[in-house]
Amino acid sequence: MPHEIRLAGPWEFSAGDGATWERCILPFDAASLAEMPGGTVVRVRRKFHRPSGLEPSSTVSIIVVADRDVPEIALNDCRISVSTVEGDGGDGQQSSSVASHFRVGDLLTDFNILQLPLAIDMQNTASRIDSTRLGIVDV
Repeated sequence: MPHEIRLAGPWEFSAGDGATWERCILPFDAASLAEMPGGTVVRVRRKFHRPSGLEPSSTVSIIVVADRDVPEIALNDCRISVSTVEGDGGDGQQSSSVASHFRVGDLLTDFNILQLPLAIDMQNTASRIDSTRLGIVDV
């Protein structure tokens, strides 16, 4: 039976080189960082424990809901490309939010660090993360 675990918080963000991290909450919009020049990459991250009760046959995905599709995330410093993307229908031309799915089951450890890249004022690049959750399907 499929179920989901919200990754509500605490979240942190870092702009530029990632030397300093500050607390933030979702939804988080990188464009709200007015002091940052356009094209700056901002990362948001959250640390979390491996869900209990996972079976060897469990499929685990990270689902990121954002203003655009998120092509890549990092889990425990390993880059993962998107596996599927779903839009919510939006205004008929462009979805107001997009859910990007990343299969991560084999990469989960007892303690995990998830990082999501955002860009400020760049076409076709997500700048707002609305929510993030773990999707678990036991087969």
